[in-house]
This record gives sequence, structure tokens and C-alpha cells, in this order.
Amino acid sequence: MRALVAGAAAVCLAAGIAIAPHSASPVDAAAGPVVAPYVDMGLYPPADLVAIKNATGIPAATLAFIVASGGTDCTPSWGGYASYDVGGPGDFVSAVSGFRAAGGRPIVSFGGANGTELASACSTSTALTAAYRRVIDRYRVDRIDFDIEGAAVANPIVNQRRATAVAQVQRDLARRGRPLQVTLTLPVMPDGLTADGLRTVREFTAAGVTLASVNVMAMNYGPSFTQMGANAVSAAKSTSTQLAGVPAFADWTRAQRNALVGVTAMIGRNDVEPEVFTIADVSTLTSFARRNGIGMLAWWEMTRDKPCRDGLTALYQCTGTTEPQWAYSRAFVAGAGGFVPPLPSQGPTPTGPAMPTSQ
Repeated sequence: MRALVAGAAAVCLAAGIAIAPHSASPVDAAAGPVVAPYVDMGLYPPADLVAIKNATGIPAATLAFIVASGGTDCTPSWGGYASYDVGGPGDFVSAVSGFRAAGGRPIVSFGGANGTELASACSTSTALTAAYRRVIDRYRVDRIDFDIEGAAVANPIVNQRRATAVAQVQRDLARRGRPLQVTLTLPVMPDGLTADGLRTVREFTAAGVTLASVNVMAMNYGPSFTQMGANAVSAAKSTSTQLAGVPAFADWTRAQRNALVGVTAMIGRNDVEPEVFTIADVSTLTSFARRNGIGMLAWWEMTRDKPCRDGLTALYQCTGTTEPQWAYSRAFVAGAGGFVPPLPSQGPTPTGPAMPTSQ
């Protein structure tokens, strides 16, 4: 995602997602948007997914990011760290299983702003398909996200390889009775998806991918954009309008296209000054989303949802605001119509594998 937050021993970035199929029967978002914030799995110490769920009430989590191990190998890993290779002892499978057992829905996100995307590291669509299946089967997920940005979103060869592989995976799983939802997270401005982002939607649907969501990264527009809630609303409206020009969605109504749109904000201070997404902006965005049937809401990033104090200063560590821990996450869940549990007496204690040592 375009929001890039650097941290020690971490691949820290921002991304988003959304939900609603590109089939003849778009999903009904009347029950409210799906809430699926990002959790950076490359951070150390690793996030305690169950404790986060218990503190905030999030029903789903978008786990970020799967990229190529070591930056060159067609082997999926969290953050590109060999210590976090999928299938290895440090791949968080127990943490993901625990989150599912607690009632959470894990979603795996590929790509992001750092590392080498698998579609670039894997030289053929066959190899890429196998890499995707390795992740899907390991974590038993039924929805995956592709955060496509930077050089990756502008490379036509890589784009075609990715779309072809995703379509193949989706077909293969469908034949086995395992529907797979696919979401795209793409760069946006308040006036809509960038040209590369819109082209990516066309490429995926032309390849035969059934999209569950087109998610916009509502952040880091530039120093002249400071009304972050209003700008996120504008980006969502504009994207819905743009989707009418994509053949797969040409006959959809506005309400149906809205259900395909997702919005991801970067809570608190963004990477571009003076952008700050406030609690009031959460209210603006969630109110709009519920009134207009937006399919999904997310934010970057769960472990950042705490004030910058006690030595925390970097944007990958905190929001850059004085809002108390979980204030943003609980506001999003409540604003989307979800249940917000009582706050636990203590914050979550990170647990998990040791700090990665190679990338």
C-alpha cells in the first residue's frame, strides 16, 4: 500500500480491502460493512490476534503481508523473512488457528509496499499458482487480498501473470467446493482509482477472477488534502462511479457497485504531513458506509492503535495522537454496527516466534 511505515525488524505498510462478488448476484451490504483491519505480521514482537479481538471486537483480520522469501525466492513468507517462511516453524499457523477458534475470520494479504511480490519473484503462472495454494491451504482461508502498488501495479507482464494465477486458483478451489473470495487493494485519490489501479481491476476481471471487493487506500494523497474523512468518502464515491466503466460491472446499479467498494484508512497521523485521520473521521466514514452500503472497512494497522508515549515515536508503533489504546478500532467496530466488548483489564501480551534474523 502507499502508506509505508518503517520499523526495526518489520515490514510495515498500509493496505485495505473490501467485499462483494463480481458475479451476477452482488452481495447485499444491508447488514453493514464487513470490518477487517490489517495486522502487520512482520512486526516484532508478533501481535496477539486473540487478545486484539477480545479488546476490540473485530470480526475479521487482514494479515499482512505475504511476499517472496529473501526478496528473490518463489517461496511465500511473511515480510520476506526466511524465518517466517510459510510452512516453517515460525509461520504463525498456531496464531491464525487460535484467532479462528476465537470466532475470528483470518484473511491473508499478498503484496504491500515493501519486499518483492510473489508475482515478480515467480517466473511462471504455474509456479505462482502453487505459491498461492501453499498459503491458502496452510492457513485454510477462504478469502485473500492483493495489495498491489508501486512498481508492481505498473508492470503489465507481472500483472497478467498474477491475474492468470489467481483465476486458476479460484477455479481449482471452486471445483473442490471451496469458494475463494478475492479482494484488490489499490491506490486512490479523492477523485477515484489511479489509472494503474483501474487497469488492474480490468485485468483481473478479464482473466476470469470473481472479485469480492475493490478496496481503496484512502491515505497519503498529498499535503493539500487534510479533510481525511471527507476525502475517504469522496474516494469511495468516485471509485463506485468508475466501476460502471468496467465491463464486468457495467450493468450493476449504484447500490451494487457500492457493495463492491471497500475503504482502508490509515488511523492517526499518515505518512504524508499534515494528514491525520481522527476519531471524528472514523464517524464520518462509518456513517457514510452504512448509509450507502459500502461493502467493507479496514484500517492500517491494528498494533498502531495506541498513543505515542512511553518511548514510542515511530509511525509503525503508534498513531501519532493521544487517543487511548484501541480507540480507533473500537470506534470503527461500533460505527459499522458491530459489538464492542468491555475493555480487558490489561492490554494484549505479544507472543509468537522469535525475531526474524534474515530476509
